[in-house]
Amino acid sequence: MIRNPAFLYLAIAAAAGGAFSRHAQAVDGWLGRELLGGLPAPVFFIGAAVVFVALSLAPFGRSRRGPAPVDARRLFVKDDPQAIAARLAALTAGERVDIPLVVDYAIFQAIAADASDIHFEPRREGYTLRYRVQGMMTDIAALPAAVSAPLVNRLKVLSNLIIYRGALPQDGRIHETAGDTRTSDLERSGLAGADFRIALMPTLHGERIVIRILGRGGDHLDLAELGMTDLDRRLLTRLLEKPQGMVILTGPTGSGKTTTIYSCLREVRIAAGARRSLATLEDPIEIDLEGVSQSQVDEERGYTFDKGLRAILRQDPDVIMVGEIRDPETARIAIQAGMTGHLIITTVHANSTSAAFSRLLELGLAAYSINAAVTAVLSQRLVRRICPHCRRERGFAGNDLEELGLTVQPPDLKLFHGLGCEACSGTGYLGRTALFEVLEVTEEIRGLVSGGASAGEISRAAREGGNRGLHAAAIEAVSCGVTTPEEIARVISREDH
Repeated sequence: MIRNPAFLYLAIAAAAGGAFSRHAQAVDGWLGRELLGGLPAPVFFIGAAVVFVALSLAPFGRSRRGPAPVDARRLFVKDDPQAIAARLAALTAGERVDIPLVVDYAIFQAIAADASDIHFEPRREGYTLRYRVQGMMTDIAALPAAVSAPLVNRLKVLSNLIIYRGALPQDGRIHETAGDTRTSDLERSGLAGADFRIALMPTLHGERIVIRILGRGGDHLDLAELGMTDLDRRLLTRLLEKPQGMVILTGPTGSGKTTTIYSCLREVRIAAGARRSLATLEDPIEIDLEGVSQSQVDEERGYTFDKGLRAILRQDPDVIMVGEIRDPETARIAIQAGMTGHLIITTVHANSTSAAFSRLLELGLAAYSINAAVTAVLSQRLVRRICPHCRRERGFAGNDLEELGLTVQPPDLKLFHGLGCEACSGTGYLGRTALFEVLEVTEEIRGLVSGGASAGEISRAAREGGNRGLHAAAIEAVSCGVTTPEEIARVISREDH
């Protein structure tokens, strides 16, 4: 292996000069008399060439050495953000960077931190690595510009995307984080078999990359563990046991609707056993559920929600999960299916349970169809839980009542907060829980929908009928020491009061 090409070039020049110089005789006479005691010049130059070849094969200086080998076993342990930044700085330093190891390490640490998303955001000077943990974005590390292109290419290869397409958005999926050459590392780190969704988008300084960390299975999905009260859970379970109808979930992006809808499917599957046929139409499939036929839409190839729903209805299903009702045709087919012997579980983008009816009307559905099919609407939000290891009761502060949406302090309301400890990394929060509102569609609600009532009127009627709204669920969570007024103000809007 040639380690010093300069010496090799000198060797070639010396040999050529000694053997083929037009002035070999003159040089020979001068060298022989003055320097070499009669040694012929060609012999001298050939000897010099041999020396230079030997030097070219030998290592020269510490700057030419590659980076010291990295012990991957010591990388695949949970690190704090400062340690992650230091590790990545070391891994990306030098001329030869192990990009697969950098990617594996960044993804492993995201999983260890219980992150839901990994962001690689391009900047002028390189990429910024960020994690979304418990719904909050956290800056982790800065990656140099030298690794930008190989980093993007590595992630595209893993997700079977087109490497040279950087001017258009691309979506893909990573079923295993690295190739066969890193199988042992993956098995040791726990990444083998993990599942991720990846989305790339062109920006001013490069391609922005977001990786969603998906669940590995449905065994952990349980309505009792989502934060739903016993009363709401019993009501929802009763509605899911009906042979037909439509159960709608609403809430903003990142509110946990996907987890809830999968939990509903799992509840139906366990309760019904083999007596009911379950099918889904999703974009994308996020969790592989045993005993459920799952299908993923592909709009680029013409496999849309409405076409997929028509196909599923020809498969003799009992329960159908539609990932989202986003267009009039899908809404029409789903409503008809809910009226003709199928249980439909779906999501609609709306801010509240009462606003879901307005959204369906906007999609062109008739009020009588909505009343005939929709049996319940759920609305939910995700809040961070107070760390149980450092939770302490505290008194009321100046703006607590405003954050809770109250004008008078209830006499029995207690407030808690987390002091910050090693278990919660000093944040005072550990994990998240959901706040739910379950609205069963009663005859009174149907009458309001038929009469064209507004979302506010439907909401007031539901409260007067004894329905517990999101705001009441939030106050109860605060009083029980589950979360804080600051979290309630962050996720519960005035419209939810």
